[in-house]
Amino acid sequence: MAQQLAAETIVFAINAAIRLGKNFQRAYANSINGKSIVLPLPKFDGNPTIISADRFFQTPGEEGGKDFLTQIDQLQSLFNKSLNNTLSDQDRA
Repeated sequence: MAQQLAAETIVFAINAAIRLGKNFQRAYANSINGKSIVLPLPKFDGNPTIISADRFFQTPGEEGGKDFLTQIDQLQSLFNKSLNNTLSDQDRA
């Protein structure tokens, strides 16, 4: 009889722990759903100019766009015109 009571107590404790864990998960999920995410803003100049564009395309790596010049022929052409000050109004649009 004592062994049966001990076994039932252990099963009851395991089931209680499982229910408690599920309730913790549900409470945590509810607390996350109600919160907004705040992301940092990247460094960005809101007033782009030809000079800032030229600087961007002259800079290699993740912070620049030099790699794009080899991938897009028209971009390379516009960049060369910009460096030579031969961009037309149509090119600037």
